[in-house]
Amino acid sequence: MSIIRIYLEADSIVSGNIAITTSINVTPVVNRYTAIVVLGNILGGVTTIPAQNFTNDSDTSVAANSLVVPTSSGYYNVFVNGTL
Repeated sequence: MSIIRIYLEADSIVSGNIAITTSINVTPVVNRYTAIVVLGNILGGVTTIPAQNFTNDSDTSVAANSLVVPTSSGYYNVFVNGTL
């Protein structure tokens, strides 16, 4: 009895170009507030400015407890008399 063996040869050819284009746009959210510190805010060497003393860019008063809390990647810049 004879054994027949099949011999197959295969080629795999990949051709062409792959073009990848990535564009990222970052638009930061900026919230600006202004407050005037009065003598009543300074007690015992500690300055406390209530949230309702702040106004936003539209000159609208900020409601109590509604100042924006920055995320883990956010931050505050505090300017005193125009100096950071």
